[in-house]
Amino acid sequence: MAELLNSSPMVFPVLECIHIFGFILLAGTVALIDFRVLFALLPGESPVELAEDMLPWNLAGLGLALTSGSLLFASDPDHYYLNRAFQIKMAVLLIALGFDHTIHKRALRSGSGKLVPCISLALWMLVIGGGIFIGFVTGPE
Repeated sequence: MAELLNSSPMVFPVLECIHIFGFILLAGTVALIDFRVLFALLPGESPVELAEDMLPWNLAGLGLALTSGSLLFASDPDHYYLNRAFQIKMAVLLIALGFDHTIHKRALRSGSGKLVPCISLALWMLVIGGGIFIGFVTGPE
């Protein structure tokens, strides 16, 4: 698989663009819901209705990000596996996904406070930040 991904100068950058687009859909839909709760954006729709409307886009983003991310990982597994930024990104991604599909969902339904959307936004910013730093951090030599 690594040979295929590394054989053309265009394959990796195109795949990376797909990965970024997937994360835009994934984190963007969550951010839209969180901003709705925090700042009363889109006042015609409740946060629960907005979350239900965003679910197909959220899942599409998750699918794109995971599929393209797996292929990017396959291009050079040692680089990613040993990269501290990648490790942090993956750990925070799991936490963010778990948080959004448990605590975040419950908080939307109960209408409780603004702390949960703030935590959600912070987690997704950490995931994206970890992704950005992967290219700048090297593993142990």
